[in-house]
Amino acid sequence: NFLEFVRDKKEKGTFNHMEGNVFRGLQDPPTLAELCILGLYGQAISHPYLRQVRHGGLTNHLDLGPLHHRLITHIKSIIQNPDLLLAPSATPEHGSLDGHAWERPNLLSAVQALRPHLPDLRGPLTAFFTGALETWERFTEEFKPDGLIEKLTENERNRAWMKPTNDDNEGALGTYRVHARHAPNLSLHQYNARNMYKLNGTHKYAKGLSTDNRKYLREKAREISASGLEKKRRRDLVDSHARIAAAKRQKRDA
Repeated sequence: NFLEFVRDKKEKGTFNHMEGNVFRGLQDPPTLAELCILGLYGQAISHPYLRQVRHGGLTNHLDLGPLHHRLITHIKSIIQNPDLLLAPSATPEHGSLDGHAWERPNLLSAVQALRPHLPDLRGPLTAFFTGALETWERFTEEFKPDGLIEKLTENERNRAWMKPTNDDNEGALGTYRVHARHAPNLSLHQYNARNMYKLNGTHKYAKGLSTDNRKYLREKAREISASGLEKKRRRDLVDSHARIAAAKRQKRDA
């Protein structure tokens, strides 16, 4: 359906500038080759890694050492043998980090269907995974076998417990950024209030409130809205930016 939609727009000449650029990019073999490699990396590394970290029973960041050692070994094996992903007979048992089914099996089929029309994928795939290996080795240096974390006892790791991901912070920030794009003038306290309403079961609680309580809450809401909280927050941000800019100018002049 999507391809029919695209072809229809092309035939009618109704592409906007961005749609035209995307369409032309999808006719470019080197661009398609890059997309194939990104997709294969996702199937082999990204999805299985996140499955392990989020749902694999690993609740302590300090217990991720064995997973990272296995990850680096797996990337090296793909660099040495790209056919683990590129062969028509490639299987998740050998190509995926956790050995489980591909997250999107149709992606592997699509890559095989495109390969006759693309540059040889072995070189680019090997280069991409080599760069990924360098980055992973840098990111996981603290988990080296002779490192401090590996030398900790189980009791010490439990005492220094940390979440395995930063999802809580990234999730809340990401949600706010998406919401701010749709409603850029929404005040921060309004945004917080709306999310607390959704998360705290406020709707169910409010159903049991008396008329007097509802009247009181509406009055308090109007007081907060009229208090200028958002105006003060934005003014503080502007003042802070001005102070930082002045300090940079002073440093530059010095």
